Amino acid sequence: ATISSNVNVKYLAISGGALTINSGATLTVTGELVNNDEYNLTINDGAQVFHNSENVKARFAMNIVAPETWSSENKDGWQFIAAPFVNNTAPIANFTSPNSSTIVYDLYKYNGVNAGAEWDNQKDNPGTWGYYFENGVGYLASYPEESTAYLSGTLNNASSHTWNLTYNDEKQKPLANFHLLGNPFSFDMDMK
Repeated sequence: ATISSNVNVKYLAISGGALTINSGATLTVTGELVNNDEYNLTINDGAQVFHNSENVKARFAMNIVAPETWSSENKDGWQFIAAPFVNNTAPIANFTSPNSSTIVYDLYKYNGVNAGAEWDNQKDNPGTWGYYFENGVGYLASYPEESTAYLSGTLNNASSHTWNLTYNDEKQKPLANFHLLGNPFSFDMDMK
């Protein structure tokens, strides 16, 4: 089944089938949402899911646009992404190791404390980030060719999120006070 508009239901259990939510569509489940297989619930880029159930597996499909050329002047082809999943449920390897062996990725996390090397590439330091995306953290991703990337895990069911941000007053590390935040939810959020 595919949802292409705004749908409100009280209860939804996905079992033995697949549900896709298209860009611009909204699924709101006011009661219980049940899904145990990430491949059975696909949320396309630009779609939203409102729910309050625990242990709901899902995957997000993101269109990764590639630049025409790679150069210091061309900054196209980079997407900011965030993982709207519970911590320790969205493996980085699932995003950085697509099925096609010809696709190479770049995945960065911002670390302003490293003066002169604020952007940390996951390929350069595999495992030092941990093995899962962090909820509420923003990442920078790119592929050398246009493709669809998938990110899967257990959907965050919280209604609020708090970031614990650090501050460094050392003058030689002026960028240490910048943080790249990511939306920790499967829906648009209000910053308050």
